[in-house]
Amino acid sequence: MSSPKFDCLSLPQREEVDADLVSVFGDLVPVRVLRSDVRLAGQR
Repeated sequence: MSSPKFDCLSLPQREEVDADLVSVFGDLVPVRVLRSDVRLAGQR
């Protein structure tokens, strides 16, 4: 039985960054910003 072929290079690039937003009342709200780049036809 052969193992399934999995191409890691075709997965989208991902980035996670922790940040703080300021509410209308001046409170800090912790958030996590998620970003993903996907190439379509060789372009971003």
